[in-house]
Amino acid sequence: MKAVVTGASGFLGNNLVRQLVADGHQVTCLARPGSDIRVLDDIDVAWVMNAYRDVTTLAAAVAQADVVFHCAAQVGTSNGVTANMRAANLELTDQLLAAQMLQPSARLVYCSTVATCAVSEDGGDVSEEYGWNLQKYGMNNGYTQTKRSAEAKVLAAAQEGMNAVVVNPCYMFGPGDSKLSSCRMILDLCNGAIPAYPPGTNNFVDVRDVARGMILAAQRGVAGQRYILGGENLTYRELFARIAAIADAAPVTRALPKGLGKVLGWFGDAKEYLTGKNSLLNSSGIAWSFADCRYSSAKAERELGYSHGSVDDAIRDAYRWFVDRGYIEEASRGASHKL
Repeated sequence: MKAVVTGASGFLGNNLVRQLVADGHQVTCLARPGSDIRVLDDIDVAWVMNAYRDVTTLAAAVAQADVVFHCAAQVGTSNGVTANMRAANLELTDQLLAAQMLQPSARLVYCSTVATCAVSEDGGDVSEEYGWNLQKYGMNNGYTQTKRSAEAKVLAAAQEGMNAVVVNPCYMFGPGDSKLSSCRMILDLCNGAIPAYPPGTNNFVDVRDVARGMILAAQRGVAGQRYILGGENLTYRELFARIAAIADAAPVTRALPKGLGKVLGWFGDAKEYLTGKNSLLNSSGIAWSFADCRYSSAKAERELGYSHGSVDDAIRDAYRWFVDRGYIEEASRGASHKL
């Protein structure tokens, strides 16, 4: 199989490339000029660094592909849509859909997010069929808005005959997070930067399981369908305890009260408004950490043959990856990390 991967230097993208190469597929990676691609220095793949310049250039880059994996995205915590989010999540998707129109035989696997699905309102696991409800709970931040719009465009194209399928990954851990996206949580806990656990629940999954799930979606997914790719539903208290045990870090023993969380969210909103910079502790971020974000991968398991391992392995390998590259100094940790 000839595969093209956008966002190949990102956390999911580089793990997907590694899995594709391990499976014997021919891979072409797309990235913007100046992108740091060192995370894949040890992998023999072709790179096209200017493919996003225009639709014609992008179409040429995907012309010989059997499948295009669209992983490129701008993740962020801002309440509103930033220019970078608009460019990466919306405009690039528009370009790729236009390029796919010129290559109708290729399959498009669009990497969305469970943020386009829903959050649980009854304590049950959310599936692909649940109605979207994030706006109701103050969770519709800029990233969610742009990814939901882009996903809708992909699904609309599939309705019109494009060979496109959507995957919705949950919160990912694992090796190779060189840009410090979701695995930053592990670093923060090891550095004593998480003073309390929020009361919410989320679904945590090994990024390598998601990569394998994307390949299964390319091979077995039904055009126009969405597939949640998740792992284990855990409270943040449970998750932080696992990270602390694996990393031999000080445990997080305090709960974050809802009232204090709201106050922190308001301060974060004010900071974002005044400085124009993202804040992890804005109102939407707090809402996410208090929500019941539990998900089911039953559809992917049933239709794709998807499966997942323990999130402990993902945490352990992420931690080891950080240690090996100097992000964390094991010997220096200890009393300074006690809360």
